[in-house]
Parts: sequence; structure tokens; C-alpha cells
Amino acid sequence: PLKPEPAPDAVEERPDDRALALRARPLLLFDGIEERYPADIEKMMEAQHVSGCREAFLHDPCPLIESVNQIDLRADYLKFDDVPAPRGGGDASAYYYRVFDDRPGRLYIDYWWYFTRNPTPLAGLFCAPGFRLPGITCHEHASDWEGVTVVLGRCPTSTRQVCLKRANGSRWVPIAVRYAQHERLVSYSRRTLERLWNQDGYAVFRPRVYVARDTHASYPRHCIEDCRQFRLGALRRETRHDGKNPWRWNYGTCGRCLQPLPTTPGEGPAAWNAFDGRWGDQRCLLGGAYCDVTGAPRAPSRQGRYSTPWKPGPWRCLAEPQNARSKRLRACGRAVSPDMPIPE
Repeated sequence: PLKPEPAPDAVEERPDDRALALRARPLLLFDGIEERYPADIEKMMEAQHVSGCREAFLHDPCPLIESVNQIDLRADYLKFDDVPAPRGGGDASAYYYRVFDDRPGRLYIDYWWYFTRNPTPLAGLFCAPGFRLPGITCHEHASDWEGVTVVLGRCPTSTRQVCLKRANGSRWVPIAVRYAQHERLVSYSRRTLERLWNQDGYAVFRPRVYVARDTHASYPRHCIEDCRQFRLGALRRETRHDGKNPWRWNYGTCGRCLQPLPTTPGEGPAAWNAFDGRWGDQRCLLGGAYCDVTGAPRAPSRQGRYSTPWKPGPWRCLAEPQNARSKRLRACGRAVSPDMPIPE
């Protein structure tokens, strides 16, 4: 058997980064009948709900992982038990952050949250083997990483907004939010979002995130029926996201509920964030022609938003910015990077 390869240890989080991430952290609003909530990965390990598996003939050897120092980077995939959680989350619910400050004039705070499964109530027959088109007709898969990215710009010298100060004296303010919606990021300016939420002129800004039931995609406003998303160049169905089920850690003291993504002293991925395999099992036959579910995701460090949160993408703006009551949105700046001036 292959000798286990341990994952690199993570450094302690930087107080400056944590203070920034706490002030801008999103408010998670789940659908009223959502069954899954962001999982604290290390607590899942401590509770013996995680295994590291190697694909082998007839069966997979899957020893339990009870702490991060037991992670084997040579394993093919991580297997997570799909355990129920109290409504709104519980003590074992948390999300993760990373401050990306390598872009001139911008800071990016990535927020990531993990679900043990992405079921799909939309597809029915089209999730069956032989009918499945991954990413189009079926999105059923083990594990699910979702989140948003908050974009910060330099704080004006004269403003009603609360500026976030870093240890080096620089001052920043949120100017946009990028919502992870399946295979793309959709961006909204702060001005647009405040108008959607009837929060025009609020000094303290924390983005609202309406989490779609089961698919867990992120949206800036609620939807009760006939919910839609733009995917692969077309308007497609989405599950409802009524926002009636707030995460229990939205307010008050946030200890373990906000944690840094594990990194090394050189900013490389560490601990479970360094695992390169799938986060979930998938059984396939005939060279992948028939699989029980679609492919599971990989760790945040292996996804595009982690390394390029500034990548250009579609923007949505108010269709009638002069009308204070209008909440209709339109496409604007289809491929604009948030490094550039923010579309309004």
C-alpha cells in the first residue's frame, strides 16, 4: 500500500484579516424547508463523520479521519456522512474566509461554506443513468462548496459609510459583492444591493445571501416560485430561496462560526484545503458512461474563485436607477472585472 502523505499544517489566522472578515461577513438566509447547513469540517472529523478513501477493486479502503493531521493527500476522495443538523444550523455549523490583497486598489474577502450534499429536486428522470447531462439536466452530487466574494475599495476621505481599517493604516469599504451561482460569479454593486434591500444610506454593510434550497447557489434577493438562473447562455430553473430560515450565527458573537481557510506560511493551501481529490464518492461503469451522481467538487484551493476572485464576469444593475421603488435588474458590463470601475 502507498505510504500516507500528510497535509501541511496551517498557520494561525492573522488578527487583522479576521477583524476585516468579521465586519463584512454575509448574512445567510436559507429557504424555509432547507435541510442542510454549513458544516464545521474539523468538528465533523472529531465526530467521526469523515473518511479518506482510495479506489480499489471491489471495495474502497476508507479509514476514518478524526483530526486534520490524519488527512492523507494520497487518498482519491474524502467521504462525508450526510448528517442532519438543527434548523438554522447548530454548534457544528461554520463558514470560512480568505483575504486576497494582491490587487492594486482592491481587497477581496472570499467566504466559503460547505454542505455535505447537493441533492436536486428539479431533474427527476434526467438524473437517471443514460439521461444525465452534467451541469445541465442534473446537479445531484456529494458535497457542495458555495459562497460569495466581498469586494472592497479605498474608503473616500468624506463618507457616511463605515470604513474598515487595517493594521497598516489603510481604510477600506465594501463596494460590490460577487455571488457564486453554480459555474459562474454574478456581481452586484453595493448601491444596487442596498436598493434591493431597502437599506439605502446604511453605514454598516453586510451582504444578504439567499441560499437556494438543495442547490445552495447564492442570490441577493428572495424567490418563492418560478425561480430562474442564467446558466450556459440560457434562462434555466432554480429552486426557491425564500430566506425565511436565517442561519443561527448571523448575529451576536461569532467564535468558531467564522474560520480562516487553512494556509501555510507561504500562503499555500494547508490541512483539508490542500487535499487535491474529490470531496465525495461517485460510482461509475463503462468508463464513466453511467454514474450514480455527477462529480463531486474539490477543495476551495482547487477552484477558480480562490485564485482569481477578480476575474471578469457578468454584472447585474438596476434597470431604472432613477426610480427609487424599482427593483428590476438588467445585465450591465457583461465581462467587467471588479478591479475596474464598478458598473452602476
